[in-house]
Amino acid sequence: MELMTTLPPLDSYHVALEKGSRAEIDEIVEKLHSSEIADTLEALPKKQRDNLWQQESLDQKAVLPYLSDGVSGDLMLSMRPIELASAVQSMATDDAVDVLQNLPDPVVEQVLPAMDRHHYSRLRQVLFYPENSAGGLMNTDILTVRTEMTLKRVLRYLRRFEK
Repeated sequence: MELMTTLPPLDSYHVALEKGSRAEIDEIVEKLHSSEIADTLEALPKKQRDNLWQQESLDQKAVLPYLSDGVSGDLMLSMRPIELASAVQSMATDDAVDVLQNLPDPVVEQVLPAMDRHHYSRLRQVLFYPENSAGGLMNTDILTVRTEMTLKRVLRYLRRFEK
């Protein structure tokens, strides 16, 4: 009977990389949670990090919020403005602001106009505030409730909206 062992993600990636197996790398990436992929990316040397970041099976949008500022800034510079805009639009406002604040101003000025009008205006509003101020940390997602609505009805709506 053969003993099956599971390698940590970083070791598994190195083994697949040594084999030159993109399919095996895809398989590893698909099994990992976004936070595990972020940890793996941060532990890799720059060249290997860049290669893994370009892996087609890697969902860059999902991984970005888990990356440290330095690593995310470096990797985002390799993305086209339209890709960055798409990634940022899929994030919560506060996460999106954190990501954008790690980019050089000229890049941000290319990314913001590539967004839809709704996201653009929300992010512009929050980016106006200093990074660690209450305004810079706020989330602009709001829900307005009419006074005649019951709490039960509002909760039902929120639960449905969450899905």
